[in-house]
Amino acid sequence: MAWNMNAVRKTDENIEQEKIESGPRLEMSVDPGEQAIETVGVFLRNMGQFSFDVLEDDAEVIAEKFDLWQKHLLMGLPRPGADPDPQPLPMDRRDWPGVRQFFAHHRRSEKRYVDTSMTDMKRVIWALINGLNRAVSQDSQIDKDVLTELTRLQAMVQSASLVDIKREVLSAVSKIGSAIEDRQKEQQEYIRQLGRQLESMSDQLREARAESTLDPLTRLHNRKAFDDYLAHTLELFSLFSYPACLMLVDVDHFKTINDRMGHPAGDAVLRVLSDRLGRTFVMKGDFVARYGGEEFAIVLRQADADAGRAMAERLLADVRGLRIPIEGQEIDLTISIGLAPVSPGDSVQTWIARADSALYEAKRTGRDRIVATKHQPNASVSRA
Repeated sequence: MAWNMNAVRKTDENIEQEKIESGPRLEMSVDPGEQAIETVGVFLRNMGQFSFDVLEDDAEVIAEKFDLWQKHLLMGLPRPGADPDPQPLPMDRRDWPGVRQFFAHHRRSEKRYVDTSMTDMKRVIWALINGLNRAVSQDSQIDKDVLTELTRLQAMVQSASLVDIKREVLSAVSKIGSAIEDRQKEQQEYIRQLGRQLESMSDQLREARAESTLDPLTRLHNRKAFDDYLAHTLELFSLFSYPACLMLVDVDHFKTINDRMGHPAGDAVLRVLSDRLGRTFVMKGDFVARYGGEEFAIVLRQADADAGRAMAERLLADVRGLRIPIEGQEIDLTISIGLAPVSPGDSVQTWIARADSALYEAKRTGRDRIVATKHQPNASVSRA
């Protein structure tokens, strides 16, 4: 019986890929300690083979360093940077702490590179949004001017006595107006599609956020990350009329908790509340941050005034049900919420100020409640 060699033959490329992925096969009879060393060697070799440029070094230099460390551990060659030695180093003289430090340093370099690249990419994307926003505003002004001229022309023609000329000019005016209207519809559809793509990219970039954007106590976003996200949300609203809501949340009587039970108790309360916020706001466009002290901020994209109110009421009820055990006691927690849907003409400062004013009113009128600012109508999107 003839064998189909093509069906069983592996190409050199496939074999080499298997070697890269799995490294040398370890026999079961090999000492476990030697297996562990061999595994570390395979790990270092793979790290070098799949390295990429970072801020400090390019991929070739990094690959060479990993190769030298691998040979140092497996073959006893001198560690990177050490003087040559004709004799292999015994196992007890091989620099295991050094390879750990090298690997940790390299991972930090990779993280800095990725963080910097992500930041640069976000800047490019939002520069595109700003430029597109300005272009659309200018185009809208042009259309407005053209329509003003057409209106004037219509008035002038209506006062003329030549019936045929009047009919032709009015026909031209109608056609031009229709063309402008069609062009606007095409632009609006294009902008909506671009908006969906940009929002999707923004969400993906946010998921890759750097550790520096997190508050160390609550593990929520910090104030800087909140400021950036709010500005981007406002850009999306200005360009695409996407609705959004801002909530400012304050822990009621937090100072009393700190004074009576100490700051560790206060920190425990903030951590519990942060966990509840994270469990409540789980939609893709939801953004939760520690605003400062015992205040938190939540940005809800694709949420109109009614949807924002419903989410605020849900949060208020959830927190009322919390019982936080601390040092044999239970703390009953309540919060006050200021809610502000985004409105035309808002800046970052005015949007925050409206939410802050609503929060102040909620605290002034008794706490444990929601106060919402008056909302100017815009595009409405309710949550399912």
